Amino acid sequence: MPVLALTRPLELEDLFKVKRVVDPQLAPDGQRVASVVTEVRKKENRTKADISVIAAEGSGGPRQPTASPKRDAHPRWSPDGKWSAFESARDGEGQIFLLPVGGGAARKVTAVATGDPRRMAAAGASYGGYIDKLVSGVHAPIQDARHALRR
Repeated sequence: MPVLALTRPLELEDLFKVKRVVDPQLAPDGQRVASVVTEVRKKENRTKADISVIAAEGSGGPRQPTASPKRDAHPRWSPDGKWSAFESARDGEGQIFLLPVGGGAARKVTAVATGDPRRMAAAGASYGGYIDKLVSGVHAPIQDARHALRR
């Protein structure tokens, strides 16, 4: 891969154009990687984060299964790879949503008052901990998943 020479010094504006990719999660079959891609929306004075999925070997472009004007984060795969769970602020405050990997709408599976982030962290030290609990029992009815999250 060739090294690109800078024709001018790096400026702050350049950094606003860089998309940040974090929290990569390999699908159980090893074929796909879900991650969070965050970009700066300078004119709106905010950032936007969406889930992105790409083939693990790098072929093809990324697919964006979520597109919320708010923040989506912490993607986690179900053990069979048919579902992904993620945390989103699309309804105002952070909640957990389940998304069928084959396509379809995300559905909210929690309604936890998140004004105090410590409440969500109680069972797993992070939203990721909640999501990991959720996808481990993804075939259980949604009510059972909600109950597991409250433990």
